[in-house]
Amino acid sequence: MSCGVYLLHFEPGLPVTGNRVARHYLGWAADVDARLAQHLSGHGSPLLAAAVRAGATVSLARTWTDTDRSFERRLKNRHEAPRLCPLCVECGHTRGRGLLTPAPRGRRQRRVARSGLTWPA
Repeated sequence: MSCGVYLLHFEPGLPVTGNRVARHYLGWAADVDARLAQHLSGHGSPLLAAAVRAGATVSLARTWTDTDRSFERRLKNRHEAPRLCPLCVECGHTRGRGLLTPAPRGRRQRRVARSGLTWPA
């Protein structure tokens, strides 16, 4: 697979603090398939390594191809991984809120901050 942003979903989730449970990992890779193999072998993210050790099932929930790291950062800054995940929307982890479908920059019109005006990209 080509470069892009990927969303991994693991079930059961990994308890992190209090009543919070981590169920997602969002990342970017030049080769998503190779990076996924790294994660599953325990040589990727410490969060995923802990989830695999705990016996979680890791699945590739969604990909955005031909995107860059700035798009990954935009998605991470939203803090809405469950709404980006079709598996969580389907099973109700989003409390009825629907699936988000963000578009990479440059494919829609850009907006001027706070004014609401737009101009062609």
